[in-house]
Amino acid sequence: MREGMSIGDFALDAIELLDAEGIPRCHVVGHSLGGMIGLAMGISYRSRVKSLTIINSSVSGMGLQQISWRAALFFFLCRVFPRARNRIMAPLLLPKRFGRFNRDEVVGAWDKILLEEGPGVTAAAGQLSAALTFFVGTDLAKMTTPTMIIAGTKDRLVPNANSLILHRFIPGSQLVEIEGGHHELALQFPERIVGEVVKFTSES
Repeated sequence: MREGMSIGDFALDAIELLDAEGIPRCHVVGHSLGGMIGLAMGISYRSRVKSLTIINSSVSGMGLQQISWRAALFFFLCRVFPRARNRIMAPLLLPKRFGRFNRDEVVGAWDKILLEEGPGVTAAAGQLSAALTFFVGTDLAKMTTPTMIIAGTKDRLVPNANSLILHRFIPGSQLVEIEGGHHELALQFPERIVGEVVKFTSES
């Protein structure tokens, strides 16, 4: 990640990747920070986006907390103890048990990635900065891209009210609330998420 990158820069990177692959339009699915990038694509490059699915995401300047106060504290702890970040953040992201898995198993897999790639403190800080400075103003109300918003009702990282306000301001958007869903919805409810996305994109 280059220093000082914005959500708009990430969106442009995605468009340049589509150009390089010769893909004129596509369905975009974004989770959390990826949801913000998807919004930026839907706003600035609407002709390239067939449909947009946003999962547990937010924008700045809407009068809401983008991340919970607990999450802000945990992000600080991650900077102090970067190699423990997975275990610090996990309670915000997943319940103790879900389906056939438990949270400790997932954290173990994340720790292996952390060991291979390093803590990436600078990149994580840059992503958080980009997220907290992603302002859209009145652009949401001008969106014409078919949009579905998926929200977990027990998201401890991004307060659920953010998804509700996105739904309110994006014309014609669909809202899917998943009862008991935490931040990592695709891990917790993979079949449900895939089913919702396939249904939505087939109709868009």
